Formats: sequence, C-alpha cells, structure tokens
Amino acid sequence: MNNIRNIPLVVAHRGYAPSPLTQNSLSAIKLAIDMKADGIEVDVRLTEDNEPVIFHDPFFFKHGRLYWIHKLTLNEFRTFFDQNTAPTLEDVVRLIPSGIKLFVELKPYRQSLKLATILPVFLDPDGDVWLMTYRHQILQALQISGFKTGLHYINPFRNHLDYLKKFNVQIISPLYWVLPARFIHKYQKKGFMVIPWTVNRKKPIQYYVKNGVDGIYTNNLPLCQEIVEAFQTCQKKHDSST
Repeated sequence: MNNIRNIPLVVAHRGYAPSPLTQNSLSAIKLAIDMKADGIEVDVRLTEDNEPVIFHDPFFFKHGRLYWIHKLTLNEFRTFFDQNTAPTLEDVVRLIPSGIKLFVELKPYRQSLKLATILPVFLDPDGDVWLMTYRHQILQALQISGFKTGLHYINPFRNHLDYLKKFNVQIISPLYWVLPARFIHKYQKKGFMVIPWTVNRKKPIQYYVKNGVDGIYTNNLPLCQEIVEAFQTCQKKHDSST
C-alpha cells in the first residue's frame, strides 16, 4: 500500500495525450514523464512474430480493411504505424526513467503463455513494474514469471479474495464508478493496493483521494496532480499543528 499517509500515486493513463497527441504514443509518454507523473500505464499486444507493441485495440481499420495485430509481423505493423504512434514495449522501457512506475496492461490472452516467457526479456520482475490484466488466463500464466500483478475490471460487490490470492494479485483496479469507500478499505485491510480507473473529473478525484486509494489512473494529469498536491499540503499543515 502507498505508505505516505495514503497519498495516491498519479498514474498517467496511456501517457498524457492532450490534443493533438495520441494515447500510448512515445510523445504522450514523454509528456507524462516531463510532467512528473508517479506512474504511466500502457497497453500491450503481441504481433504475429511475438513483438510486444503498445496498442489498445486488437485490430484497426486502414484503407477500408480490418487488420488484426496478432496477424501482422512487426515490419508489417510498421507500414501502418510509426515508432512514435505505436512504439514497442522495448521503446517505452528505454524511455521510462528510474523512479516512475510502469503499469503494463496485457491484452492478448490467447497468447498468455508466450507473454509469460517473452516479458522478462524486456522488463525486470523486481523493478517498479506491475503487469495488469482483466484475463485470468494471463494471471495464471504470470504466476511462473515472478512479476507483480494486478487485476482490472474487478466487481467489488462480489467476494474475490480467494480468486485474488490464488493468482497472487497485489493490485485491484476497478472501474471507478463501482468503487465505494467501504470496498477501498476492505481490500486495503487485506493487503491489496487499490487503484481505480479512469478518473478524470474533479469531484470523483477528490472523493478517491479523500478515501485513501493507493493510486488513480487518469487522463487529466494536471487536475489530478493539483488535487493530490492540495490534499498533501493540507495533511502537512494538519501534522504540523498537532
């Protein structure tokens, strides 16, 4: 759990991409780094030749045709997207400086066993890296990898503790509007970090900061940082007066 009086980590969701930047691009990731985000989240898919690329959707449309990422080699993929627009995982790892946490959402569950063997080539299991997914097949495969893991899209109204412990999950990351305060505290008491996604508006950000989440995924990096910093300032004033 975040150990500085529950001051949440501000995690830039797919980097920070105000117009005209593209989410998951190197430019968006660089901007999040320059703005001193605590963490950066990116989406990973595998190409046909097992290259992890940063891309959210399983397919895309170009020239009136549909193309599936897992059916294209990296070279074929590069004919549609340049390195900045859709970098490889290796490109991102080279860019992220020490001290910024990396949250990697793994999408290609049909290739989960391949992922478990490929990712240690690019990522350090002992580093500031969490592998996030909403697929239990991937969590199962990752048990042998030694990485810290998290589960997205969890429904906090069901009892998931046995499921989470079975797959050695450290983070739960629910959709924010199904996460009341009582579930934040319930899971934190069991030792899990709680990082809701994707929180962009002022009142929800304030609500989750006040209720002590461990982090917040956001597309509105400046606003989230402003609210967290204000909360931290209030806590320091309170500490100095007691």
